[in-house]
Amino acid sequence: MKHDWLTEELAAQWSLLPTEREFLGNKTGATRLGFAVLLKFFQAGGRFPRHAQEVPERAVEYVARQVGVLAAEWLQYEWQGRSIEYHRAQIRSLLGFREASVEDGEALAAWLSEHVLNQDRQMDRLKATLMERCRSLHIEPPTQDRIDRLVRSAIHQHEERFCEALLTRLPVGTQARLDALLLPSEHFSYEKGQEPGRSLLQELRADPGRASLETVLAEIAKLEQVRALLLPLDLFAALSPTVLKSYRQRDVRGRTIRAATAPSCITGYTAGCLLSFARPRNYRQPCRLADRHRAPHWRQGGGTHRTRTDRGSQARGRQEQSLISVSGSHSGASRRHCARSRLSRGR
Repeated sequence: MKHDWLTEELAAQWSLLPTEREFLGNKTGATRLGFAVLLKFFQAGGRFPRHAQEVPERAVEYVARQVGVLAAEWLQYEWQGRSIEYHRAQIRSLLGFREASVEDGEALAAWLSEHVLNQDRQMDRLKATLMERCRSLHIEPPTQDRIDRLVRSAIHQHEERFCEALLTRLPVGTQARLDALLLPSEHFSYEKGQEPGRSLLQELRADPGRASLETVLAEIAKLEQVRALLLPLDLFAALSPTVLKSYRQRDVRGRTIRAATAPSCITGYTAGCLLSFARPRNYRQPCRLADRHRAPHWRQGGGTHRTRTDRGSQARGRQEQSLISVSGSHSGASRRHCARSRLSRGR
């Protein structure tokens, strides 16, 4: 909850209504103020405060004036014992809320898994969404630790269901080709200094490096390898770009991509599909990297000056980009021939 409140906001969110004042009864001192603050905090935030310092000071002062108690009494309110438990029960009854049960937790995790996780994976936003869901169902949110466990449980449930569904859509031949991605690579040997025994999967994940004829041909070879998997084009249509990116960024080294029904193996197939599915969209990367390594530009006297070498580099960059675009419409041998001939003419 925010700590800076305007006077108008305090009046709208922290004013006690006549029906709410009736619940103050014969409470006095810190008990009277504590009950009123808990009530208004719950109405504003959908939960009870975890400690006294979580409540904005201006809000405490505003409520204290309404109940006729000094604001300093707030620090004397007891956060353990029968009184606060009774106050919380009274407030839940007044507002029509109930405590979260074990069944509620399972239902909340299932709801997140089914309705939210295809679109978002950011933990803080998932927790906030879960809190809002509790509020809409008139359920007092669980403790922070339990919310963390529920969110992680929902993510696990979603991944299990998603990976199982993905596996059922992969033809047997595609599964075999995904298995082959873990075999040692002999075809992809363009990078200097690479460690021996790297798998095809690691080669596909490797950064292309600075743009050159060799790296362009290497990326073309990777593209052919990916296309040979014959992945369905709508394999990840249900996932938002943000979630798809979060999956792709995971480190899949050491994951097993073998035909089996164990969750780890299913996740391995998913990892291979995600990486392979993304690669055709990134085959222009060598030319983007080439632009980054062009002859340097510098500023003098507030202006940008380019040398003849700069203009020549830009021209070669355009040629490299054109040869990459050609690779998308030719067969493997034809693409490599076009790449070599065009780059040679550019030089």
